[in-house]
Formats: sequence, structure tokens, C-alpha cells
Amino acid sequence: MNIFKLIIAILLMTAGTIVAGGQEIDFIQLGENHIQLNGDDWSGLRSKIHNLASCPGGKFNIVQIGDSHIQPGILTDQVRTALQRAYGNGGRGLIAPLALAGTNEPRDYVIRSTASVTSKSRLMSRTWPVENGLTGVSVQFGGERTDLTLVAKHNEDAFSNVTLFHAPREGYESARVGDDVVFARQSSPYTSQFTLQSATGEVTLAGLPCAAPFYGAYLLNNRRGVVVSEIGNNGATCALYNKVDNWAAQLKLLQPQLVIISLGTNEAYGNPSAMATSLDRLVRNIKQQMPAVKILLVTPVETQKGNGRTGTARVREIILDYGRRNHIAVWDMYQVCGGQGSSSQWLNMGLMNNADKLHQLEPGYTLQGMLLGDALLEAFK
Repeated sequence: MNIFKLIIAILLMTAGTIVAGGQEIDFIQLGENHIQLNGDDWSGLRSKIHNLASCPGGKFNIVQIGDSHIQPGILTDQVRTALQRAYGNGGRGLIAPLALAGTNEPRDYVIRSTASVTSKSRLMSRTWPVENGLTGVSVQFGGERTDLTLVAKHNEDAFSNVTLFHAPREGYESARVGDDVVFARQSSPYTSQFTLQSATGEVTLAGLPCAAPFYGAYLLNNRRGVVVSEIGNNGATCALYNKVDNWAAQLKLLQPQLVIISLGTNEAYGNPSAMATSLDRLVRNIKQQMPAVKILLVTPVETQKGNGRTGTARVREIILDYGRRNHIAVWDMYQVCGGQGSSSQWLNMGLMNNADKLHQLEPGYTLQGMLLGDALLEAFK
């Protein structure tokens, strides 16, 4: 099944069945594709997103936190597409120097530097040679100055506002953009914000100092709409995000109304019972910085690598229980995607990677993202 057939399949969802290429994907539980609010009140979220129409330039910000399932950006991009189609495109959102840090990167953006990377940190590394930050990756450029080029490949993601995230020292006071000098507004020790004269899909900020490790950039336009950002890191767990100094304080700078936590696969291969403690700490850190923010927990799908079947089932129960006890919304992707035993069907349909029996292929992540997008649209009605 290729990705184009899959898109057609989603459009043909009727009577609780997805049809693709004449085949039924009958293990997807469309009747379960709802967000369980667990007593939480999302009326404020609904009001904010529907009031965008009367708020020129207003933004509704969503950040999805995750692991290697989120890092490629495929799943989150489908959520972004669904919500921006309904409520407007407020910008591409957060982009991270993943390729510069030596790992895989979403295909819809590019970050280039004229200075070479002399040191880099990734979330799952045992040691971090340079300070790590919001995106879970950090790069240190050599020399005194660098020209940093940011590219948003989709025409609809042209941006006029750039916020650079960096270690909290020696930020970027100014940069050359063509023949002009643009001065930055530094609203926090971690950010330097540049306002461009016009919207563009590519900009080079020239002459930036190399002293502070670089974490990523936040790209916005001047239009009203939804901004959906992903923070995904291979091997990520709740405990690893908890290790980053002031991580939740940096997350607050994105001003999210909704934070989606899509973690648990890696906990399933470690000590699943420890996830309750690390998830609680992650949620409490976020709530301490942003008491009004809403959180959506996502359960991991069943995998087959090693003890994946039993591990993900255990983690799913931990997440469901935590959401119920703490009145936090949950999207039970495990059940929506077929529940116990469904990994064999994902493999047979060519949705899961047969080589590692852990990750999805692009059509699989596309399907999961479309399902989450549909669940969110329903919840926002």
C-alpha cells in the first residue's frame, strides 16, 4: 500500500471501516477514535480555537513531545495539516538542528550553517558535550561567527518572525539579512527574536556569534491560525526530558495551549513500572510553569521487538490509569490502532517496519497522524 492509496483510504472511512486498494483495514477501531477527557474541561480550548476567526494574527499553539515515532515529523505533520485546514495556518512552528546533530530530520525544513559543528548533544546520548535544551538536540559551531540559513519548504509555511533558541548566554543581538541589519528582541535568556520585513520561505541570518550552543528556531507568520510543533528524539523517555535543565521553562516560551505527550515505547523496553513516576514528574514540571495549559497523553501502539507486546500493554495501562486519576485527557492510540495482537496486522498490511518490528513505515505514521487529527477535530467541536 503506498501513501497515496492510504490518503484515499482515510477519505473513504465509512461505517467504521477504512478501505484501501479494495482491501479493508478492519483492525483500526474507528469507533474508539475519541479523546477521553477524564473529567478535564476543554471548553476553554474550544473557545480559543474557534475565536481565532475574530483575532487577526492570533495563534493556537500545540506542541507534541515524543520519541523516534515523532522525530521524523510524519505523524505530527498530519495533525498540523488537519487543524490548519480547519482553523488557519499560523506558521511551521519549531524546527530543530537534527541533521546538524547527526540524526534524522523532518523533510519539510532545512537548517544550514556556514560554520562547522564542533560539538553536539542528543537527548539519548549518555553524555552531553554541550548544554542541551528545548528540542533535545544542541550544536556548537566553531569560530566566532556563522551565517544560519533556515528553509521552510512548503509555500504555505512562509514566515516573517524567527525566534532562535540557544543556551542562556551570549544571545544573538543582531544579524544581517541581505543588506539590512535586523536587531533581535530577547524576551528570555534562551531566545532571540527577529522580525523580518516580509514573509519568506528562506532566510539567512548572517554574522551570528558562535558562543552559545544552538537548540533550534521557531517560525511564525503574521496570520491567525494553528501552530503545531513537534519535539521528537530517538530513544526518548519521560526521564530523559526531565534531565534537561529548565526544559519546561523553555517549553513555556512557545506559549502552548495544548501539550501532547507521546511517550512510552522506550519505557516499555526498560522498566515500564518506572514510567508512572517519570511521567508524573514531567507533567508536574509542565504544570508548574504553565498551570492553565492542557495536556493530552497518548498511549504507544503494540510492537513486536523483544518484549514489545507485553511492555507496551503495561505502559498503556499506566498511562490510562494516570490520566484517570489526575483528570488528564488521553488518546488511546493502542486501542484505536487495533489493541492486543494488532502489530501482526500492521506488519501484514505494510504499515509497520518488518526489519525492526518497532517503527512504522511512512504510511503507518501517516495513518496514525490522520487518526489523531480527526480525534482532535472532534474534541474541538
